[in-house]
Amino acid sequence: MANERETDSLTLSSSSDLPDDFKYVNNRRFTETAYLLPNDKDEASRLDLQHLIFRQLVHGNFQAPVEDDLVSGIKVVDVGCGAGSWVMDMARDYPASTFIGVDVGDTFPKAVDRPPNCNFLQADVTKGLPFEDKSIDYVFERTLVLAFTPSDWENVVKEFKRVLKPGGWVELFEVYIRLERPPNTPLIDAMVAVSLSRGIQIEIVWELGKLLRRHGFHDIEEDYVCCPLGWGGRVGELNAYNAEMFYMAMMPKAAPLLNFTNEEYTTVVKRHIQSFIPQKTWFKAPYAFGRKP
Repeated sequence: MANERETDSLTLSSSSDLPDDFKYVNNRRFTETAYLLPNDKDEASRLDLQHLIFRQLVHGNFQAPVEDDLVSGIKVVDVGCGAGSWVMDMARDYPASTFIGVDVGDTFPKAVDRPPNCNFLQADVTKGLPFEDKSIDYVFERTLVLAFTPSDWENVVKEFKRVLKPGGWVELFEVYIRLERPPNTPLIDAMVAVSLSRGIQIEIVWELGKLLRRHGFHDIEEDYVCCPLGWGGRVGELNAYNAEMFYMAMMPKAAPLLNFTNEEYTTVVKRHIQSFIPQKTWFKAPYAFGRKP
């Protein structure tokens, strides 16, 4: 991995070397969108780990009542699929169904590694999904709170409803970045401030059910998952490691806001992570799902 990063920094040393929709900041690749996290190999690795963590915490890969449909065979879209971990997992578990991952980035699994019943498309959902009306049975979305403004959320959910068949399901699964313990630190405040500077409101994760109701979905259910950081067994340990990678991925945006050098920022992150175990820190992951009438 280190050699790959060194190669990237040599061959793509400035934003002018990239396509118009990407740029590099501190050797991390970002898309030219409101999304606050990088789109590169390091972030793909973090997303792979995050997928494994959520699968353990949720005791599966989804909450919507679609198990029987998946076994029988339906068409599923994962919007904002990132590295494609959810799509790959689901495609292996439900070979009768077809899965399509859509993301603005391009860190998809290689074609040779993909199950035959899945595919990936590069597209910006805020500009519309490349699917016909009433063509999808189940739309899944996870952890895009740092990608969408409030108006984006309205447009995206409207688009989900457009592509869903009558009776189809949509599931929204998010993360609330403020922590339950310890008291939220300047580091967390910086994350929130960076979000607000892009028009992103993290509190919207508590309105997922209302969002679905506004767009006419029925049979809506909502709740949240408790996610331990650094404690609660192996999954908590991995979750703390994933949190550290998340904070470091935010460094190009958050460190300047705190007037920190990269070294100072790294020290603050490590101190923050070390406080998780004695404080028994955890966060909430809200979700909601609903059915198109």
